Amino acid sequence: MAWRFLLHQQASDQLTKLPTDVDERIRSKLQEMVTNEWRDLLDYDVKRVRSCDHDVYRTRIGGHRVFFLAEKPIAAILHVDKREGAYGNTDRLDNRADDFTG
Repeated sequence: MAWRFLLHQQASDQLTKLPTDVDERIRSKLQEMVTNEWRDLLDYDVKRVRSCDHDVYRTRIGGHRVFFLAEKPIAAILHVDKREGAYGNTDRLDNRADDFTG
């Protein structure tokens, strides 16, 4: 079963506020992550977010942190933020993940 690459509306709004080159870099990196079956997620500096009820992960892409849901067949970007403001609210991530899973 192939992955479906989705984007939460609030994450989409966050991406569009970024400079175009950063937005494109993040989108293409995440697309590569879910379609490249030959590379392990650890190659992308992916770590599971503790305290989330869903399989939420974060990855570093430049100075940004991208939080995404990875429950096959869904790969959904939930939140994008600069490193300084990215952490601390796992409830927000779970609520956004609920939009895709239940």
